[in-house]
Amino acid sequence: MFDSNDIAEFVSHRHGALASAGAGAGGLQFSVVMPAFRHGRFIRRSLLSVLNQGMPGTELIVIDGGSTDDTTTILDEYRSEIAYWTSEPDRGQSDALNKGFRRASGDIFGWLNSDDLYLPGAFAHVAQLFARHPHVQVVYGDWFTIDAEERVLDRCLSLSHSRGQLITEGFFCNAQAMFWRRTLHERLGDFDLRLHYTMDYDLMLRMCACAPARAFLRTPRPLGCFRVYPGQKTGAANERVAAEHRLIAQHWGTTWKYGRGGRLLRQVFRGKRVAEHLWRGRADYIWSRLWARLPAQRRVP
Repeated sequence: MFDSNDIAEFVSHRHGALASAGAGAGGLQFSVVMPAFRHGRFIRRSLLSVLNQGMPGTELIVIDGGSTDDTTTILDEYRSEIAYWTSEPDRGQSDALNKGFRRASGDIFGWLNSDDLYLPGAFAHVAQLFARHPHVQVVYGDWFTIDAEERVLDRCLSLSHSRGQLITEGFFCNAQAMFWRRTLHERLGDFDLRLHYTMDYDLMLRMCACAPARAFLRTPRPLGCFRVYPGQKTGAANERVAAEHRLIAQHWGTTWKYGRGGRLLRQVFRGKRVAEHLWRGRADYIWSRLWARLPAQRRVP
């Protein structure tokens, strides 16, 4: 559906002015909150991935944590198309998200980090799904992992909704490929300021606690891109990530997942992940993960 060239071209330049009034399908307006900190290398492309959606009435809110690179210079270039931006020291990404979503006034919310991207047509597709399914509170889809130059590394599949999987085995969706209604967000509460790496995981647990499974709609269409590059925040502090997961488990009363029963359930849901990938023709994904787990001396070229 999309290749590296499509993605690179989409975020290479502005494709036309975004209408300042009106809304998308069903009269729905989007609000996107973008937390930022020293992402001058990438933030222009992240901004363009929102602005080039061409969705009337889109509200883009950027909360920068006091960057000292060229982030603010780039933001100032787009000041006429950004609903609100600020650059000031904060208490971390959760704090930035809280500041941003308190200002958001649209019908549909999204969260895009300042090094990630939305894919072409994502907003229009999501708006149609929300308009057709009034009971749906969350729409999520597949996503690509890309490198620093928008080269596609892999297509990651979203999975069917499962709170049990989220608790014991891992994500069934990802933040840059997920949108939700403001009416749901108003019930979620603020992001926990103690969380600096795992606030997306906690957000999804909150969503699962506030909305039934039928309120989640998965689309097989890729909606966003998660960027992978040396030095990025994600994956850079494994011990802190593990500590935050324990903190979240204590809050939600799910510390049982670290016991024997939880480890058994993890394997069950891992089997579900494998089955869903096989069902969608991604045996290559399974083999690549198995290959990566083999000791180097047992790999046969």
